Amino acid sequence: MNKALFWDLQGTLGGNAVASIEMFEPYPFSKEALKLAKSNGFINIVITNQSRIGKGTLSFEAYEQKMNSIKNYFNAEEQLLEEFFCCPHTHDDHCECKKPKTGFIQLCIKKYNLNIKECFVIGDMGKN
Repeated sequence: MNKALFWDLQGTLGGNAVASIEMFEPYPFSKEALKLAKSNGFINIVITNQSRIGKGTLSFEAYEQKMNSIKNYFNAEEQLLEEFFCCPHTHDDHCECKKPKTGFIQLCIKKYNLNIKECFVIGDMGKN
């Protein structure tokens, strides 16, 4: 069985937690953190909430363009990030993929044969 780290994007790997993803800039230490995790056998997976898409203030195309540049940055020398998941929904949509719900994590448990006891979520905000 595999193990994974589920990373929040904004406010964790870079940028401002509540700003538009279009303003995202990685923190100087982010690549090293991802390399360290990978060298310790973790699969690095990003899960990001992007409710601006659901609200209509950010197009999915603009999101994809920025996400492609983020992927290229983190995976330029080696693949540090295995997968990227985006929840485009608003709170009112009551989806299962919007953090803190675990829809994407459940999907990854099956896809990557993860041992959930060896998986962790890393983020800058949280609610019980």
